[in-house]
Amino acid sequence: MYDIHSSYTPTVAEMVKLIEKAVKCLLKERLWVNPECGVKTRNWEDTRIALANLFAAT
Repeated sequence: MYDIHSSYTPTVAEMVKLIEKAVKCLLKERLWVNPECGVKTRNWEDTRIALANLFAAT
């Protein structure tokens, strides 16, 4: 959903827009929002924020 190598974490609204964009190309039943990729390269505070935003967006 975003560049994991950047120190910027998208807001909930930005993540929602990306999910909505993906749903235009895929059936929502086939879309998986997976937090696996990239969070291990961040510190704990950044990871908590990213996961909270991702959870809220979904």
